Amino acid sequence: MKVLTAVRRCFAYRWAAPWLVAAACGRSTGVPADSPTASPATAPQGTAVVPNRRPLEPARAAYLSGWMPLQPTGVPAFARRYPKYDGRGVLIAILDSGTDPGVAGLQQTTTGARKLLDLRDFSAEGSVPLTPVVPDGDRVVVGSRTLTGFGRILSYSVSQQYFAGTIAEIPLGTPLRVDPEAPPGSDLNGNGRYNDTLGVVVARTQSGWALFTDTDGDGSLENERPVHDYLIGRETFAWSWGGPAPLTLAANFTVVNDQPVLNLFFDTSGHGTHVAGIAAGHDLYGIDGFDGVAPGAQLISLKIANNARGGISVTGSMARAMAYAIHFAERRQLPLVVNLSFGVGNEQEGKARIDGIVDSLLAAHPAVLMTVSAGNDGPGLSTLGFPGSAERPVTVGATFPLVFLQRPVDGLAMPDPMAFFSARGGGGELAKPDVVAPGVAYSAVPPWNTGHERNAGTSMAAPHVAGLAARIMSALEQEGVPIHAATIKRGLMLTATPLAGTGYLDRGTGVPDVSASLRWVQHWAREHDTVALTGIPSVAYWTFLESGDEMVPPRSVALGLDSPGAVRLESSSTWIDLPDVVPAGDSVRFVVRHHDAPAHGRARSVVVTGWGGDPTAGPLFRLVETVVAPFGAGEAADLGPVELGAGDTDRLFFRAEAGRPFEVRVVTGGVFERMFTSLHEPGGMPYRGENGLPAGPADAAAVYHLDGSDVVSGVYQLATAASPVAGGGARIRVRHSPFLLTARPHESDLLVTVSNRSAGAESATIRAALIGGVYRATIKGGGSAEQRVALTLPDWGRDLEIDVEMDRSAWNRFTDFGLTVLDTIGRIVADAPLNYATGRLRLKLEDGHAGLPIQVALLPGLADADDERSWTVSLRVRLYARSAMPLEPTDPNDAGAARVPAGGSRTIGFRMIDSPWALGEGFVPLGLVMAETKGPTWTMRVALAPPAGTP
Repeated sequence: MKVLTAVRRCFAYRWAAPWLVAAACGRSTGVPADSPTASPATAPQGTAVVPNRRPLEPARAAYLSGWMPLQPTGVPAFARRYPKYDGRGVLIAILDSGTDPGVAGLQQTTTGARKLLDLRDFSAEGSVPLTPVVPDGDRVVVGSRTLTGFGRILSYSVSQQYFAGTIAEIPLGTPLRVDPEAPPGSDLNGNGRYNDTLGVVVARTQSGWALFTDTDGDGSLENERPVHDYLIGRETFAWSWGGPAPLTLAANFTVVNDQPVLNLFFDTSGHGTHVAGIAAGHDLYGIDGFDGVAPGAQLISLKIANNARGGISVTGSMARAMAYAIHFAERRQLPLVVNLSFGVGNEQEGKARIDGIVDSLLAAHPAVLMTVSAGNDGPGLSTLGFPGSAERPVTVGATFPLVFLQRPVDGLAMPDPMAFFSARGGGGELAKPDVVAPGVAYSAVPPWNTGHERNAGTSMAAPHVAGLAARIMSALEQEGVPIHAATIKRGLMLTATPLAGTGYLDRGTGVPDVSASLRWVQHWAREHDTVALTGIPSVAYWTFLESGDEMVPPRSVALGLDSPGAVRLESSSTWIDLPDVVPAGDSVRFVVRHHDAPAHGRARSVVVTGWGGDPTAGPLFRLVETVVAPFGAGEAADLGPVELGAGDTDRLFFRAEAGRPFEVRVVTGGVFERMFTSLHEPGGMPYRGENGLPAGPADAAAVYHLDGSDVVSGVYQLATAASPVAGGGARIRVRHSPFLLTARPHESDLLVTVSNRSAGAESATIRAALIGGVYRATIKGGGSAEQRVALTLPDWGRDLEIDVEMDRSAWNRFTDFGLTVLDTIGRIVADAPLNYATGRLRLKLEDGHAGLPIQVALLPGLADADDERSWTVSLRVRLYARSAMPLEPTDPNDAGAARVPAGGSRTIGFRMIDSPWALGEGFVPLGLVMAETKGPTWTMRVALAPPAGTP
């Protein structure tokens, strides 16, 4: 994308929005004196030494600038008042991409205790297959290398069983072309090559199984030490073959049939390390006082993501990691907070299997609090991902800390606005997010990831709230107050501060304040004899009106809540009518009546809150009713100037018709005004084409021009967000093609039909051309087994586009679905995993791609580890030529001209030709039909059968 690039799966952004270029993309021009560099003398034994790379910002300057933004949630004041309530005695589980155990800031807590208690890999990305090996004197062969110094292993071994194995760098995410400015983490030994195979020898010692490896590349094991399972020895190691090591690794051992099974633990994403630093970092980069939210808390890092495949979660990893964290905390009698900065887009809110698994685990362990990222598909409504849509976790959206855009000044400070990328609720059974927190932070990264210390996303907001919860739990534990997750969640929500100009579906109850939250929890425990509270059901309803409707049908509400007393109802708006009180009964039933419809193209929401006899406990429920009055299909919209304040979002809704192209244009009013735009398909999914476009004046307008083959029927949504620090005006225009375009081969011709959907006669020049080739297939798989399709990239291609689609209801079984293009030795050519049931991957083909054999790899990640049921996806691979080949009209007198009456249609024939390009097995020609009007040229891509007689 031009504007922002998402780090897939883990909900973080590495972006450069139009108003954020200076803040987000800058690189220092030299290595500063206080750069985060650990010397061998101070780094923990076996950890990585930071390579000589330039950090994004000197860490001390970042600290002094407040780039770990703790002020908005009241952490500094809380820490001054309660210095011992800093998370000590509490465990935070980070379910993520892994955590580098060697970075400064993740070594000790504020009390000097060990920060990282365990590192466990549930992704199997670091699996090292082991086979028995027999030494030859002092030598042993591991893979293709012969290592000397086997006597070192003999000095530790307590048995005569030895095993050896290798791990190759290429499958760990090596791209076909390595960017020297941003090399990936797959170079495990930091030698600048990405095709090494690194070997280990495993032996049984008195302390259990351990690995030995040639960490310095000298070909000998003589000076190497054993590395046991991290849980046993807290031992780590790093490969360094001729230079600084880029990351720190740990070992996970299990025993099956008395044989060792080895997984290496590492963070080749950087995401999990960054998240861990926000939640509980202490003295980050070795700077006194540079802390995360709960520096006294301890951590366990549970890797659930295959970083090489776009950071996708693997089958069963979320559930297994959660269960492990719960068991770990119970054995050590530690209060537990689980953070999941992870998720994918909802297709049918409230029906995802992983939501049910999460809610069931939390119900069985009511003292465990979980924080989950809302997602980064905002600012459109109905974009919240799962498992953030589960009921029991605290789902966290993001604010944008203005400290990243301006230096602190005297006087009244502006409140942090909603972050434009933060996912919004609506469209399902649950009204989320629950709260919002700072969504940008400067935090820890592995050495190889230097330059990405500052990251943004709801990934950064969720661990912030996890840290708040850890501070509250720390206080309760030290005060001897029983811990109930639902009570803490209520405290965070009920005392939060709403953001001006936003609704509940944007920000939930608002920004939490840790001091106020603790006071509420303490008061409740004191006044109610520590009675645990249940969650507050939050329900969301949507009503879509047809074009021209002025009346909104009444909403009949029936909530299955036992109500021992009468329920008092409150509304956040005066445009609805509802009873003041609902009598006691087995369920709460009432009717919402609306006065009138929203403005044309707009949506309007209202929050109905039900209160019981004890208002201090918070509401019994919340109901968010949203009414949308979209423009009708084909109806033009021309709005503006729409005035937006700093950080405000405007949303426009309109219907579209499948196969009928349309165009959206957003133009700002001033030369210095820049806005962010996002187009959302029906249901909330971001538009599958180029999205997230910046809007400026005149030629810098944001323009979405949809080909008819990309348009689906339903209500689209255009969201326009102003800069966090400056508002402005925007003119928004939506135009639909007057024609519905269809095409089909017939004998030796291509028949193009244009159907006039407008109210009057329309004229156009109809054209057709060949633009490349398309491969279509139905892929069937079972369980979590990977499926691959082999193809070859031609020398005539300019662009590659791959679409994968499954049934929306089937998506609920998954937590992820990887879509990766690999070459024959496993290097990554392109990567764009599905975030919804529909996904698209694009690749601009260059000279080096010509004739390249590739494999399209589909890797499913299922919520249930034992789900072996079949799944089906449709695969469409389009190859675009560098130039089009026009098709001639069958009737030379026709010349493609068409005047079509309202409601009528016209069919024009074009003479098919053999493809001028060698398409390859399974491909058919890809055509483009065009309707040239006085305004835009409307298009539709079509797959064409070969001409008659073609073998």
